[in-house]
Amino acid sequence: MKEETSDDPLDVADHAAVKVTWRHDDGGWMASLLAVDEEGFTRTSLDQGVEFDLELSSQRRCVGYHADVSDREPCPGFRSIDGGSQCSSCRRLDVFSGYVEGRTEAAVSGDVEFSVYIARIASEFKVGVTRSGKLVRRWVEQGADEAVEVECSLSSTEALELENKISSERDICQRVRKEDKFRGRSEATLKEKLDGLEVEVEGSVVDVSSQTAYPEPRCTAFDREGRFTGEIRSVKGQVVCFETGRCVAVGSGRVFRRVQQQGLSDY
Repeated sequence: MKEETSDDPLDVADHAAVKVTWRHDDGGWMASLLAVDEEGFTRTSLDQGVEFDLELSSQRRCVGYHADVSDREPCPGFRSIDGGSQCSSCRRLDVFSGYVEGRTEAAVSGDVEFSVYIARIASEFKVGVTRSGKLVRRWVEQGADEAVEVECSLSSTEALELENKISSERDICQRVRKEDKFRGRSEATLKEKLDGLEVEVEGSVVDVSSQTAYPEPRCTAFDREGRFTGEIRSVKGQVVCFETGRCVAVGSGRVFRRVQQQGLSDY
């Protein structure tokens, strides 16, 4: 995978957003924006105070595929797509496609183990699956406030079956919409929720939000496209929050454009 790093957010103009990625250092978890074009991948810091002035458009391009667990490849044609984040060719090549759709085990090489977890995100609770080696990173990627490992060292099939079992029997959702991650705070802590549902867990509840390097986000407006502009205040999961109070979800596949027109409605 060809990847470049950039200190200039404008360098991702005409790139498709892939995702917000997270790394851990002494100051806590820090976010970067991973984007792609026909030349490969570009990673740009999302540190507090960094300024953007781009448009996150409705146009979509394929973001490529996973050739293996840590091997991401760009789409050979950087193809235009109508929806989602992958063209049909890259989706067929992706080792996680069948697993994400709940049809097959992940087609990864080596002995990869999976964990099932439960997280609290604002006022919502969800059950999910991720590779055991990236558990905390996954919680941070999803914008979790608290989370706990339910069971580890599972095959992808075993993990999917347990996730579905907990979801159906305990009435816990498997997905939380990005905008719902900013709506209030649950009256119950994760531990209280687990006690009430009588869910047995292997791990201890982790305060995830305190492990990031960002202050609590302030959200007065939430968008999935439009002006991606201003000084960054905070990042929560896949959402970038600006000092203005505007929060913009980084939708995989959406193309960044240079701002063409500025009017009062943009601010």
